[in-house]
Amino acid sequence: MGVQIDLTSKVSSTFGMTYGMINAGLGFETGKTESFKKKVELNLKDKTHYLIRAGEVYKQYQFDVYEQQAEFAWVTSTDARCKPYTWVKIGSGTALKSWTSMYRITKVTKP
Repeated sequence: MGVQIDLTSKVSSTFGMTYGMINAGLGFETGKTESFKKKVELNLKDKTHYLIRAGEVYKQYQFDVYEQQAEFAWVTSTDARCKPYTWVKIGSGTALKSWTSMYRITKVTKP
């Protein structure tokens, strides 16, 4: 029996960042779908009904998004100076990376 499985990496929010920036920070490409066929051979002993569940397992990554901000301060009425840059957290998000697929087989019993 063959099973077609599609695995997709996902990201939940960007907060103004490009997907390229998030991909670089996480180290993998979000939004990429990988398809493959997995062949499963089962040794079924009894002649009865079976329930086969197939799915994918993800690794979850949390990330924070920071923005570099500067502030100008007037030293005199004609002289403005930039205070040192600070990093301000503007949000957070979650990325899911496809890790593996799994399946379970259960013998169905009649009620």
